[in-house]
Amino acid sequence: MTPAEREVAYSPSSCIGGDYSTHIAEYRDRSAVARATVDRWQEYAYGPARSNHLDLFLPAGTGEPPPLLVFIHGGYWQELSKEDSAFAAPAWVDRGVAFAAIGYTLAPKATLYEIVAECRKAVGWLHEHADEVGIDRRRIVVAGSSAGAHLAALVALSESPASATVLISG
Repeated sequence: MTPAEREVAYSPSSCIGGDYSTHIAEYRDRSAVARATVDRWQEYAYGPARSNHLDLFLPAGTGEPPPLLVFIHGGYWQELSKEDSAFAAPAWVDRGVAFAAIGYTLAPKATLYEIVAECRKAVGWLHEHADEVGIDRRRIVVAGSSAGAHLAALVALSESPASATVLISG
């Protein structure tokens, strides 16, 4: 098997048949709508790299800090970003749950070990800065889709401040 054939064989997106770019465009469009319609959202840096940023969406003030759903995007560890991953924010925020979409350095610029470390750092940053950003540090749920589910599982297996993990196949 050539390196190119191996790359296709191990690429989940090659298994869906057809063009998946319309799905990615929909994620991107719905994420832009989320940023335009959720009143309280802000970008934070959790590390030194440009990719070490997260977008935090907060529900309208209820007096108590809301629980938080942290979403780790998929994309075969090689594509997509937090900019494509805010599409679910309005649904969570409307139900009183804060939503964070985290970014990480993509492969091959980062190894899988480095990507996992960045995801752990993002969740840790949210926990450490919970009072500052207005979330309940005792109610942090980490979720991910596809490669993001793999990363969420590895975050959960560490000494994570997450109270639960949701893994979505992709």
